[in-house]
Amino acid sequence: MVIFFIKKIWKKEIDSSAHKQFVKFSKGVFENKAVMNVRRNGKIKISATYELANDLILLASSLVPKINISGIILTKNAIPGLEGKEKSGLFNYNINQEMDSKKLYEIVENSHYALLDCSGEGIDLKMKKKLPRPSSKSIE
Repeated sequence: MVIFFIKKIWKKEIDSSAHKQFVKFSKGVFENKAVMNVRRNGKIKISATYELANDLILLASSLVPKINISGIILTKNAIPGLEGKEKSGLFNYNINQEMDSKKLYEIVENSHYALLDCSGEGIDLKMKKKLPRPSSKSIE
């Protein structure tokens, strides 16, 4: 079951997936964290910040048995069966294939960020393939 990190914090069920939302790679101001906008006009359209990327992929993968994915997976640990490059302590995987939802769930649960386009029966999820850069505003 998909539980957003905000709900985990509220319920005091903090785990590594909730903790990693507050770990950053550099100094800077990170405004508008975990923002989601939901609209319905025949179809449901969700716009969200990158912190919710993994949760949205987990939600999409829980709705269908097989899903087509393409994009980038960033993780600190190597993923067996996938070819990727290691740079600055992160493994970067470019992926474009159909995958079993259970396997995708395991990969995304153990990844730092999955920036994937997902498509399946009744699902069309699109994401930007780069993480945002921190603001140049000074920390006060």
